Amino acid sequence: MTKKSDAGKEPETSFSLIKVNVNLECASKAVIELIDAVRNGLGLIYVPTHLRMMTAACLDVSSRFAETDPEARQLFERSMGRYLSQEVRRQKNIEAIANGAIASLPEHANDKPVDTDWIAYFLDQCKEVGDEEMQSIWSRILAGEVSQPGTYSLRTLNFVRTLCKEEAQLFTAYCAYCFPDLPAGAPYRFTVAKADDYLDKHGMEAFKIRHLVDIGLVRDGMHTLSAEETVFTFPSYYFGKQYVVTKEDKGIPHYVYDVQNLTALGCEIYPIAGAKPDFEYLRNLLDCCKAEGFEVAVKC
Repeated sequence: MTKKSDAGKEPETSFSLIKVNVNLECASKAVIELIDAVRNGLGLIYVPTHLRMMTAACLDVSSRFAETDPEARQLFERSMGRYLSQEVRRQKNIEAIANGAIASLPEHANDKPVDTDWIAYFLDQCKEVGDEEMQSIWSRILAGEVSQPGTYSLRTLNFVRTLCKEEAQLFTAYCAYCFPDLPAGAPYRFTVAKADDYLDKHGMEAFKIRHLVDIGLVRDGMHTLSAEETVFTFPSYYFGKQYVVTKEDKGIPHYVYDVQNLTALGCEIYPIAGAKPDFEYLRNLLDCCKAEGFEVAVKC
């Protein structure tokens, strides 16, 4: 099943009808579970018998057409050619996504198997995706579901299928301005005037954010957070670092700030969006806090 590869290349392994760029003898448990999930989703246990029956039936139909209606035979052969071409393209897409998922897998995965209905629906939704950038999203979804079954809902799969490349890029860019509400909760974006001006100047105009609201990734309207404390402390997390904002006042101060949260759908896609930090934006935001008398401490 495994063949020697060219120098510098990973060995390609045929696992039923799925070719993966990994040596199964050295593969982790998570990789084997992913391959098993894809294999079961495609129903490959029954594929050899199914293919033999389908081939025999096609030859039988073609031979009968040859005797009675040559024109109908040509039409039939063209339709079969189209069908096979379509299935080859789908197979190529599925294998590319599966191999991308293997590269995204953590070393250890949850012992719980992926739901068979979920994997079947996943494969049906992603089989037409040929764009490499969009395939990478599907790969990360598959890797995440194998690692932790139940992470991605069928609703999210259906949404990602309708997501165009430009919308995916827009959401990725937006996520660079979001703070995850740890340990649980929806990631949010601070709606501070100076920070919003920064977004506008760097291509994240209000109408683009409105579009993310319209397609269901960002909540409509602001969520007001407030606190009435003598010593106000607010921890925020940004790409692996914690920023603690603190202010101490005499009396009973009242702090109010607005944020815009992601929707439940946006929360599921946020971890795989592939956003990169924008530290210039972060400095602008923290400067706003300092200008209002807050102290900012950074914790790794």
